Amino acid sequence: MIPLTYHTDFPSPLGRIALRATGRGLTGLFMEDHRHGPAPGARAACPRDAARFAAARAQLA
Repeated sequence: MIPLTYHTDFPSPLGRIALRATGRGLTGLFMEDHRHGPAPGARAACPRDAARFAAARAQLA
């Protein structure tokens, strides 16, 4: 079974940062111009959940 993946993105001094995670934890951190990030349409299949990433955002601030 493939775990459900969540995502969020937010502005930072380095440009936009996108985060991805499953219920087990963070699975990806991607910069705005990341060459090997998820495909552009991949986020459409994943629910956005900013609250799930609050701790990661605080650490990156």
